[in-house]
Amino acid sequence: MSNYLEHVEVIRGQASHDVLSAVSSERARIEAALRERGAVLLRGYAAGSPSTAADTLRALGGELLDDAFWSTPRSGVTGKTFTATEYPKDRTIALHSEMAYMKGWPRFLSFHSIDVAEQGGETSLANLDDVSRTLGPILETFADKGVTYRRTYRAGIDIPWQKAFRTEDPKEVETVAARNGMHAQWLPDGALQTAHDAQGAVKAEDGRWLWFNQAHVFHQSNVPAQHRTMLAQMFGADQLPRDATFGDGTPIPDETIAKIHAVLEQHTLPVAWEPADVLVFDNMRFMHGRLPYEGSRKLHVAMSTGQQEPTRTPVFA
Repeated sequence: MSNYLEHVEVIRGQASHDVLSAVSSERARIEAALRERGAVLLRGYAAGSPSTAADTLRALGGELLDDAFWSTPRSGVTGKTFTATEYPKDRTIALHSEMAYMKGWPRFLSFHSIDVAEQGGETSLANLDDVSRTLGPILETFADKGVTYRRTYRAGIDIPWQKAFRTEDPKEVETVAARNGMHAQWLPDGALQTAHDAQGAVKAEDGRWLWFNQAHVFHQSNVPAQHRTMLAQMFGADQLPRDATFGDGTPIPDETIAKIHAVLEQHTLPVAWEPADVLVFDNMRFMHGRLPYEGSRKLHVAMSTGQQEPTRTPVFA
């Protein structure tokens, strides 16, 4: 396992200096580091505002973005600043590229450390070039076939559709779904089911294929076998809370997903947080996740197009 310092530019300051002033004074260095290395960690500065993550990206240029379709539980903070995914502290959040399950995504993310865990809670990074190279033939298959994502929303299982779509109005759900290329249907028992297609890989500016999807996050193999069987018996095999197949409708084998997880573990770079840290990284250069922790932990997150527009045009609610 490599050290994140081999991949991330660290700019250190003093607690008497505000991080946003540093973004202004160090902007040329930050932009050069994002081009050359893909990630910058601003450490040691003061960062007291809840909107620091968004303010940092705003200072670097580009349009701040919303999350069009919340896949995981999170909360709004202020403006276009959100909390990081609010999963239980004993769970690992798998490495992923932000919104790679959609056909539009942010180019840059900013994380602002609010509360540092007593133990653990590192944000995991993985260099997307290294991951893509190691996946080899698996990446080629996903690039060729793409991915279809299916979700079934039922009360008490996973997050509710009201949280995912940020509305209480079923008609608004249908509008947002259509705007984002999703097929949405209400099942006879009142559950909402959505399905949509997205890429399995994308091309970098130099033409290299990059692994860019969340099939390994949505795939039904993430549910323990006994629970998967129980849910299938209760609702039907095609109504699990989440699933991902190849874009042609064929199943993605459990063994393939296991190999993907193994590659991601091989390339995991844990970043231990310090108070007021601000991490900015290129979503097409690094995947990110979270390790389990003890105590209290909070990160604020913001997303932007950056000065360079995304490879594809995002469609936001």
